[in-house]
Amino acid sequence: MRLSDLYQREYLEMLEHVAETPSISPRLLTLFWPKIGAQYNNDLLVIGRAVNGWIDEWDLDSPTDLRVLVEAARATGEGRVNDDPLGWILDRWKPGDGGYDTSRSQFWDTVRRIAIDADDARGADWESRIAWTNLSKLAPAAGRNPASRLLALQRQIGPRLLRREVEELSPRKIVAFTGRSWFEPFASELGLEVSWREGFVEGVADEGDRRWVIAVHPMTRSPSGVADAVLSALESRATDSPTR
Repeated sequence: MRLSDLYQREYLEMLEHVAETPSISPRLLTLFWPKIGAQYNNDLLVIGRAVNGWIDEWDLDSPTDLRVLVEAARATGEGRVNDDPLGWILDRWKPGDGGYDTSRSQFWDTVRRIAIDADDARGADWESRIAWTNLSKLAPAAGRNPASRLLALQRQIGPRLLRREVEELSPRKIVAFTGRSWFEPFASELGLEVSWREGFVEGVADEGDRRWVIAVHPMTRSPSGVADAVLSALESRATDSPTR
């Protein structure tokens, strides 16, 4: 499964908007294109804040053909390891080479627990059955979250891309590991009526048969604790009075 040409055009429009905006810092960015598992079955979409270092880079101070840049980002997003766009997760699970180890990522450990516990059929190839995106498609190439101006731009443009992803991927469950402060501006633009709360799960929303769960970012938290709270929220319906 791949995202549409319309999504690609809207992604290009985002880059054009950023390119026209002065004083973006840092000047070297990395681009993220959503990854869809080879066996994705419209069940679970997981959302992060932004990548902490990635593959395709964009130097805002160098002349760049933005169409070529988008094509490269798409190629990376659709690129496969062990014949799967998300195969890199298990390929880097305890690799033993001193490099990045996904098993030590609290984000991926939490996602693994949710993916397997929510569907026993996933088992060893759990990563192949999910889709993964981020609220911010642009982040500093050197790592860390986008600075305020870049983040503000993506809060203007990002909801349209996220809505397009949801429409095309049609997931029954969406878990955003972003926390309320990151997700609330998107929720407003998406027209979601979120029931906000305290705890590992900070918000839930129902959109027809689709359930949205907004959880804390797993970093520095217990993966099992966050996963249990998310699984409980996925199994229930919102009962609090929704707030916008």
